[in-house]
Parts: sequence; structure tokens; C-alpha cells
Amino acid sequence: MLLGVAIIILPIAVMIFMSISTSGYESTTAKVTAVEYDPTYIPSDDDTSDKYNVTLAYSVNGTAYTKEIQANMNEYNVGQEVQIKYDPTNPNSISVGEMSLPIMIAVGAVCVIIGVVVIIKGLRM
Repeated sequence: MLLGVAIIILPIAVMIFMSISTSGYESTTAKVTAVEYDPTYIPSDDDTSDKYNVTLAYSVNGTAYTKEIQANMNEYNVGQEVQIKYDPTNPNSISVGEMSLPIMIAVGAVCVIIGVVVIIKGLRM
């Protein structure tokens, strides 16, 4: 039963944390200026993906910024525009690639259903 409750609460907590961690952030568009394969990355046994260093360029209030992020697969191309969120008090702090609301709702619904099933099975024992 405790497992079922955890399955329900954990995704909700993650969604709340993701919302809080970027609350107050503003949106802008960044441009991918470089994508480089990271040959030093050593994947774990259960992770076969490659790691890429992606450089993003964006401006906030007329000041230009660049930020390097890591991507697990080559999902970015030089010249591509990417929506980012930045902290207005520290524009070097950005968030890229957040889950969309429909995906978050779908994942949460699946976790709630699994959690309820686990709880019901636990109560029947």
C-alpha cells in the first residue's frame, strides 16, 4: 500500500518541483551555435546514448549570453531556434526542454492509476 501511495505522490512532487524551480523565469528564443559530440562521456551499462555539448546564444535586454548545455542525443542542429526560460535576476541561469503540460498530465494520470491499483491490491491482501 505504501508503494501505491509513493507511486501517486512522487510524480506530483516532481511536477511541483519543476514548476517551482522555474517560477518567475521568463521565456525567450535561443539559437544553437554549436553542437559537439563529447568523446569523453562514458555511458553506464543501462545508458547507451551519446552525450553532446550544445552551445546556445540568446539575449536579454540587449545583453548577449551564451550557455553550454548537455544533450543525451543529437537532437539539436546549428542554427536551430530553441525556446528557453531564464531567470530575470540571473540570465545565465536557464531551463531548456521542459516537458509539455499534456505529457506531464498523461504521466501523472498513468502513475495515479498504477498507484490506485497497487493500493487496492494491498488492501485485499
